[in-house]
Amino acid sequence: MVAVCKHRSKTLLECTVYAFILACGFILNLYICVPKTVRKLPRSDTRQIKWRIFSVIVTVLCSLLTYPLLFCEETVVHSGNIKNVSEAVWKILGFRFDISSLAPLCHTALLYFGPTMATLLQHRQQYSRYLHDDRPPPFPTFYRYILSRLEHMIKVTLYENPWTAARNLLIAPLAEEVVFRACIIPPFLNCDEQLSPTLICWITPLFFGIAHLHHAFQKLQEGLPMKTVFLMSAFQVTYTTLFGAYASYCFIKTASTPGVVLLHSFCNFMGLPNVTLLFDPRAGNSTRSGVDGHNDEMKLARNLSRVAYAVGIVAFVIGFSSWGLFPKNGAMLKLL
Repeated sequence: MVAVCKHRSKTLLECTVYAFILACGFILNLYICVPKTVRKLPRSDTRQIKWRIFSVIVTVLCSLLTYPLLFCEETVVHSGNIKNVSEAVWKILGFRFDISSLAPLCHTALLYFGPTMATLLQHRQQYSRYLHDDRPPPFPTFYRYILSRLEHMIKVTLYENPWTAARNLLIAPLAEEVVFRACIIPPFLNCDEQLSPTLICWITPLFFGIAHLHHAFQKLQEGLPMKTVFLMSAFQVTYTTLFGAYASYCFIKTASTPGVVLLHSFCNFMGLPNVTLLFDPRAGNSTRSGVDGHNDEMKLARNLSRVAYAVGIVAFVIGFSSWGLFPKNGAMLKLL
């Protein structure tokens, strides 16, 4: 017999207030912990990044320390056996990693099949221009050329400003997934009103979206027009809500915080899909002699990109219920 931690059930109102406080606290700490002089610096400034990292680490620690006090009913069989209680809390918060934790990453990679193929085709066009213009290509083969572009992208992303990379690929995904997935979703799953997992996937991302609204205030301070700020904020809230719904689904299915952190980091690294080649107006519009071959290549690349996007989207949709990527019953539901 060991110590156990039974998750305490709360009302929907209590869960909502708790989630709202976490979201507000996440933002307020960026203003409380970061000095005013530092907040005025550009977002890419290293001092700004370091202080913001410190702020979100404080927020994450506070969230983790208060969670068992609010939601854990401790039943200790052996006096002083705190280790087993802590392990139970860690499991509820999703701090586990196994092969199923890779499911969100693999599933999302399907969605990026189209953008990846489109990018490869664009680089292929750039490489072909050297051949059409009778210029020596920078590398003897297209394979070497792609490797050089990949090395350049990694160098720019990781090494030119390592603190920016740490924020975008490590600290931000870790902090946001711990607070907005690991700490917010279990209480809603176990609330008295017994909400469906699907509904929870759409409710909880709203707090994630609220936490990004402070960017609108920053843009207004920078002097951007109200209309521009509104459109930017609307797009950001929509995007973060959709991503949050998907990340919530992955968390409920896998019960793995490292899994959704990997997913978040991958999406931050890849960025928004590149759709320029899909609607490139230059393909097929020129009537000048000597460019017909190049135009044919552009049209072919555009059509292939469209097919790749369609294949990736269809595979992504099918992956929700097929191929065994996700367990049929949510792993998180079994822990509560």
